[in-house]
Amino acid sequence: MKVGESLFLADQIIDWISAGTHRFWVWFQNEEVDVIVREQGSSRRYYLTIAGGNFPPIALLSLPRF
Repeated sequence: MKVGESLFLADQIIDWISAGTHRFWVWFQNEEVDVIVREQGSSRRYYLTIAGGNFPPIALLSLPRF
């Protein structure tokens, strides 16, 4: 993932969010929406998605690219 001018592995961002070290968000339809970590049921792998039921996961596509 690109954050600002730096590239990070999604796993690193997952670790930061899980530890409370950093907070990430996206702007989608003129609202700030938190990026959160969830665990996939059968594989138990963690992944990034967005908070709130009003926005589709496609909102993650609006992550800034510089």
